[in-house]
Amino acid sequence: MLPIYRTAFTPSDPQQRQAELLGWSYAPLLIHDVLGNLEIKPEWGSLELTDITTPSSASKFYQSNLPYTHTIIKEIDSKIYIYGRTWQLKLFIYPSFVKNLHLTSLKSITLGGSVFSLGSALLVFFWISNRRRHQQLSNTQKQLASIVESSIDGIIGSTLSGVVISWNQGAERLFGYSANEAIGKKLEQLIVPAELCAEEQDVIERLRQGQYIDHFETQRQTKSGQILDVSVSVSVMKIFKCYGLIRQLFQM
Repeated sequence: MLPIYRTAFTPSDPQQRQAELLGWSYAPLLIHDVLGNLEIKPEWGSLELTDITTPSSASKFYQSNLPYTHTIIKEIDSKIYIYGRTWQLKLFIYPSFVKNLHLTSLKSITLGGSVFSLGSALLVFFWISNRRRHQQLSNTQKQLASIVESSIDGIIGSTLSGVVISWNQGAERLFGYSANEAIGKKLEQLIVPAELCAEEQDVIERLRQGQYIDHFETQRQTKSGQILDVSVSVSVMKIFKCYGLIRQLFQM
């Protein structure tokens, strides 16, 4: 039964509710009609509702299915308070319900986790190995650069068109040009005597064609104009780049 008041709002205290009370309404509800649309399949589970307002005279008034004969894998027990009454809700879950969810098995999850962990470990291993190789390569390049820079011979890097891209201290001592003065200029403008420019162009053209150049003796010119007898070794180290080692010849 529900009280009906004169106002549209429920009074806040018992005295006001009694003063504003007009009467009572009675609307019986059939619990099977109310919960009939739950559609709990008998093989999935069972729902029970019991009125436990008076524990000594508890009354079960709803059960969705026949008394359970299945193995219960989960039981949910909860209390609900409705209009001064205390209801106990019990939900029993059967194995068929869990199977119907198509959940991933624990074995599959464990296997997947193991594969993921192994893959992650391999990625970390390869990453660390790659970092070590890069570090070793960097150290080797630094050592080679130090050897080239400290060499007493002139070691010159240039493009296949003869433009200087590197110039070590040996070249500075041999020809008198600093690295800043030499880099970006053609060898013909710096150290090749005018009468030997054709020889220099022939060497560059043969390098472009991929031919091997054996070391040869020739002459080169210093910044002061002095002509030096030198031995030259040329090799292509990278695409579009070549390096030459020039060693001064001394007459005994």
